[in-house]
Amino acid sequence: MFARIKFSDGQSVTKEKVDELSKVLCDEVKVEKCYIDKNGEEIDFHSWSHTIDPEETDKRLVFLSEKVLLETSKEYIVELNSFMNIFPEIEIIVRGTMKTNNNGFDNAISLMMEAEQKLTTALKSFNEKIEFNNRCDVHIGNLGLLNINQLAYTTDKCTEELQNILNEGWRILAVCPQPDQRRPDYVLGRYNENHKSDMYCDHL
Repeated sequence: MFARIKFSDGQSVTKEKVDELSKVLCDEVKVEKCYIDKNGEEIDFHSWSHTIDPEETDKRLVFLSEKVLLETSKEYIVELNSFMNIFPEIEIIVRGTMKTNNNGFDNAISLMMEAEQKLTTALKSFNEKIEFNNRCDVHIGNLGLLNINQLAYTTDKCTEELQNILNEGWRILAVCPQPDQRRPDYVLGRYNENHKSDMYCDHL
């Protein structure tokens, strides 16, 4: 939830904390000088009664603190939950909230999750399901083809040798009968996570 905020009165912070606030707020954080007495206690500085000059004996001597006071008049736009998680020690006053409509965003996320689920299901069924067009008597490549990153071909393999190749994860992409040989050639493909992107085709 986005909101307009301002800082509560009398909050002293380090200059490093001011830098962190500026980065999170994406805005310059206004601050005021902070003064302390000889005991290190913070005080409300008044020019008519306090001084940082030791020679002014008619006023109370105070010292400039290494901390600064957060100025309270400026307002900032923040994502409230995130800000409070990052700076739980900073006291703020919420000046108003901003209404947002998340319906479009939620619908987009839902559609993306449905698409991811469909792709995951299709890839899982690649090794289990074979799609075939009975009217044309041809195999239909499914989304599993998108998961292939390594190609190879083999020639003159008997059934036993071909089965050994399939056991290594290769899948038959095309069968190419040859007029001058007893056995067909095979175009093969598989997914290999260790395969480099070099362009070459293995001969098995």
